[in-house]
Amino acid sequence: MAAVTAGSVSADSSNYIAGRRRKKMPIRKPKTKSGKKAVMKEEMGRFKRGQLHSGSAKGPKVKNRKQAVAIALKESGQAKKGYRKRVESAEL
Repeated sequence: MAAVTAGSVSADSSNYIAGRRRKKMPIRKPKTKSGKKAVMKEEMGRFKRGQLHSGSAKGPKVKNRKQAVAIALKESGQAKKGYRKRVESAEL
């Protein structure tokens, strides 16, 4: 491997380590109510600006408000997916 000198690395390439792209740390879901509200506001803002995509950033843009709300709830950790399974198992 070629050695990288400090002068040859620009500020824009902070995500690169010896020619390989560094993996980004996964973003944790917020635990507090205010954190969840902030994520909801951010995601709905993306929808209003037309920057919210379904799936990955390369996926189609979200045009339905209900779908945008569902994505925002999922990102903020407020989605109820799997809720019934937990309730049913708790009753047993």
